Amino acid sequence: MMAQSRELDAREIRRAFKGSHADALVRLLEADWRIKAPEGHGGRAYCPCERKHQFSFAKTPKDADRERKRILREARSCPSMRDD
Repeated sequence: MMAQSRELDAREIRRAFKGSHADALVRLLEADWRIKAPEGHGGRAYCPCERKHQFSFAKTPKDADRERKRILREARSCPSMRDD
């Protein structure tokens, strides 16, 4: 049976995810993305636009800065993030 995921707020993201990729996730949250994470190794980000882009991310990546860059690169594929 799969673990139930739930939406996280900025405080929960900062507590659950250590490193620079937590800042990237908070930035997405501020841009109206939904961040969900089950109990486990990572989570998923869901864009606010009609294309419904989504991607997964690691909770404890080997390289947090590389994961931050990947998160922001993935998010740029959503039209809602192209103005940044």
